[in-house]
Amino acid sequence: MRDAVTKIIDYNRGFDKKSLVRKVGRLAGTPFGFLRGTYHLFAFDITRGAFRKSSLLKSSGPIVADLHTENFGTFRSMTNEVVYDVNDFDETTTGLYEWDLWRLATGIAIAAHDAGLPLGEGVSAVETMVRSYLAVLARMEKLKKRSAFVDLVHTTTIRHLLNVAVDKSRVEFMKTIAEQPVPGKFAIRLGDKYISISAADRAEIQRALPKYLGTCIAPPKATPSRYTFQDAAFRFAGSGSLGRKRYALLLGKGRSEPETFETLRFIEWKDSLDSSLDSQEPRAGKRRAVRLIHDTLAFQVRPKRYLGYVKAFGGPMQARELGANDDRFDHKQFATTDRFRSACEVFGSVTARVHLLATLGKPGPRKILREVAGAEDRFVCHLLGSAASYAEQVLEDHADFVARQGEVAKAWAV
Repeated sequence: MRDAVTKIIDYNRGFDKKSLVRKVGRLAGTPFGFLRGTYHLFAFDITRGAFRKSSLLKSSGPIVADLHTENFGTFRSMTNEVVYDVNDFDETTTGLYEWDLWRLATGIAIAAHDAGLPLGEGVSAVETMVRSYLAVLARMEKLKKRSAFVDLVHTTTIRHLLNVAVDKSRVEFMKTIAEQPVPGKFAIRLGDKYISISAADRAEIQRALPKYLGTCIAPPKATPSRYTFQDAAFRFAGSGSLGRKRYALLLGKGRSEPETFETLRFIEWKDSLDSSLDSQEPRAGKRRAVRLIHDTLAFQVRPKRYLGYVKAFGGPMQARELGANDDRFDHKQFATTDRFRSACEVFGSVTARVHLLATLGKPGPRKILREVAGAEDRFVCHLLGSAASYAEQVLEDHADFVARQGEVAKAWAV
């Protein structure tokens, strides 16, 4: 039987020490935080561990892999519209579609637990997600053009989230991120999330910047090749990816006039590691960042602005914009059963759209409809059982981690 704590220690041992201090706290904090930060455990369990024979269906294709409730959210797309979609593809690879649904269903069950909802409401929310997934597969399976996938019925909850995101001011957001020591020159505000970097790291970012600006996907009328370096800092964020090299870049638009808060762009570069489904070691294939961005573009109907890739700090790095309109569900804000179930309905429908979009012209998840035809209830029951079984495993592993967090800190020398 695998020892979850030992696997966590081994997987993260070589990561950034300052980040690992935080990671101990986040994994110990709540079962949902633990779930978010340990996708490598789930990948091991469903492919090599005790749950390796638990899948019901055979359909496979491009999957998000680490799909949970906080990997859905709003962002400003390259068309300058604020959209709601899956927003994190760090672990994307090829695998069983059921693995995405299983991971998401487990996340819903644990989120309901963390939000203090009754067990039955968590079960009901999982069922809502699965049935929504199947319904959207059936409704959209014959669509052949990407543009046809734009319209997806949003619940009142999602419309509210979109409206709140649209109302957020980018200038006000930038004022929380940056300061202006002298007119026209900006620096990142250092603090808990952002810390200073060495002169060598700064030089490496400036060296690699033109390459990134040549690959990134920009909105209409933008000219990234003219953008200028203002500042950079090390960024602490995430849970599963906490510990990787991660930098925040502050860029100016490079116009003849002085830069202002309006002209600034805020970009993140992050290590691109192979999916844990493909490697149980934190390994970075040479083409990993390229593939990750390619898959992201395939999955999203309107991609996020400034997606790109670059080789820096000895390996592949993925890049994206960080913006005022980035927002996501915090399940603790949706502690009423109706709102939580409404959110889960959207999770299922967006997941179906993601799977379909990535396989236009191919069978992809469309075969699932044939596999479950006449036995939809059995499939729903199967995923309910899978989610409940793995949620129990997460709660057990989390309790073990909390009891042994001192051992973890010592092993990581933090």
